[in-house]
Amino acid sequence: EDVDRHVEGSYVCTADNGIGEPSSAVMKVVVEYPPEIITEKAIVRTGAGDQVELVCLVRGRPSPRVTWTRDGQSVNHATHATAANDAHRHTLIIRPVTEQDFGAYVCIAENSQGQKSAVVQMTGLPRQPHFNSAPAGGEVNSYTLTWETDSYYPIIAYRLVYRKAQANGSMDSNKNWVDVYRQVDVETVTANTHHVMAHTLHNLDVA
Repeated sequence: EDVDRHVEGSYVCTADNGIGEPSSAVMKVVVEYPPEIITEKAIVRTGAGDQVELVCLVRGRPSPRVTWTRDGQSVNHATHATAANDAHRHTLIIRPVTEQDFGAYVCIAENSQGQKSAVVQMTGLPRQPHFNSAPAGGEVNSYTLTWETDSYYPIIAYRLVYRKAQANGSMDSNKNWVDVYRQVDVETVTANTHHVMAHTLHNLDVA
């Protein structure tokens, strides 16, 4: 009762009544359980011409059968996609990537005890920027925002929208939003997938 896969293994029962040698018996417990599945990365950022691996880690007994689908269709035999299995690690390899390959891929694991699936999103869009500038700037009427993101493609432009906050932290509804759009200087565009960027706001009111 309430047996899970963690009790699986070999058990030794030994009986000894003080007469002669103890007697032992070995019993092996095998637990069947439905598939368990996790993804190495829920979102994979890539671009046209790249090679990408979508990975899900699967456990289950009996050993689950694993398939990959996109839009409800199997992708195991697509012209530039191959599936590879290494123990519990199941990989869908796509090469070369085209923009038509972007989308949600579903890794499906199934055995006699049930079925489980997980989604891996493959995209060419940049990761949501993360601000890492200090809350308090060193200048009186200006402030430099810094942020970072990941993108296979170069970042060619960014947009900032801001307005003054009140002393309690809420937005000042009497202030209009300031909308800033900037193209990135071509000379600063790099081939790195990790991007650190900055923008200085001028003519700010003193807090």
